[in-house]
Amino acid sequence: RMDASRQMAKVSKIAKLKPPANFHDLRRSYASLLINAGTDTEIIKELLGHADLRMTIRAYAHLKEKTVQTAVNKNLPDFGRDESNVRAIRG
Repeated sequence: RMDASRQMAKVSKIAKLKPPANFHDLRRSYASLLINAGTDTEIIKELLGHADLRMTIRAYAHLKEKTVQTAVNKNLPDFGRDESNVRAIRG
């Protein structure tokens, strides 16, 4: 893993990424893409190796809310209305 971290630092420098990318960035991007694709949170928990589902939900709740809102907007009929009256879910 250390060698891979050094390689990431090297590639980030070559790509002039500021701040440089790290494995945590890739992990969060992976999980974010899964959430946005509608993957069940329990599956994401397993893939990330979280011990508790609450950890996964806490880290990605903001994306889950947006995914739900997008699904509602996409799948419900508009009943002839031009604009949506769907509001973000508040916990």
